[in-house]
Amino acid sequence: MKFLGCILISVLLGGCSTAHQELNTKDTFYKRAMSFKVNGLQYLGTAVLGKANVYNIEAINGDDIDFFGVRTCHRDYSAEDQGDKSKYTYIPKEGIEDKYCPIELTVFNKKGKHSFAFLIISEPLKTLRSTLTCNGLTTSNYGSSVCQAASGLIQSIEFDNDVIMSDSGDYNCKLENVKTGKRFEFKVKKGRCVYTFMEQSSENKMHRMSTLGYEDVILREN
Repeated sequence: MKFLGCILISVLLGGCSTAHQELNTKDTFYKRAMSFKVNGLQYLGTAVLGKANVYNIEAINGDDIDFFGVRTCHRDYSAEDQGDKSKYTYIPKEGIEDKYCPIELTVFNKKGKHSFAFLIISEPLKTLRSTLTCNGLTTSNYGSSVCQAASGLIQSIEFDNDVIMSDSGDYNCKLENVKTGKRFEFKVKKGRCVYTFMEQSSENKMHRMSTLGYEDVILREN
């Protein structure tokens, strides 16, 4: 646990000589840029996963993984000295993790090659299709979507029919009022936020969008 203690000191105080970049995860939200695989499929930074009984997760760092962490709304797993790849078998706990329960991956490396990732699993009842324009890319998503961009940048999401947009109640993500319509422009707020869209013609058709507003990018040494 010596290295983990050193990383935690570096993160909180910026005082550990093994970390080349001083991290401040307490006040700064960093871009999710980890390379990883889930059930054999490759992703970078973020992912919206389809429904499965088991998720075989593999974090890829390109250098030694000195600390690897997996955290959800229910569990907090960690391992040290993992080589350049680290694997974790994730089986969602019924009644807790089969709801909206993001998976967050963390990698710390003594040379400063730290990285993070954010994963969500599509929820079966939330099947409403959206057209999301985020950070210069436009994608079509059913049920769930993720938008990662620098905080303060303007993005948009659009639906085929009128929907009601609501926030999760988090003060940092709060909307000034409930919004109704087909197309919404929004500024990505710092950190992680989640918004729900409900089609007015059917209570069963919903869409959930997670936003990740980053303030800084971790520099990875060659």
